[in-house]
Amino acid sequence: MVKNIGKLDMVLRLGIGLVALYIGLIDKQLVTDELSSYILIGIGVIALVTAVTRFCPLYSIPGINTSSEDKS
Repeated sequence: MVKNIGKLDMVLRLGIGLVALYIGLIDKQLVTDELSSYILIGIGVIALVTAVTRFCPLYSIPGINTSSEDKS
């Protein structure tokens, strides 16, 4: 699996993932609807997984690569 996510993209995904998980799991005042909470949890998990693995399947379809390691 080739890394296609750069450092800035990884940091943004980590931040978005952590905020989405916090809102979905802990802070029930912002989102009171249970379905919306589950959607936020799903978005958070996906963002964290793509940040940790530094691979985004959606980026590979059009050939986007924000990682400076693989650019020639």
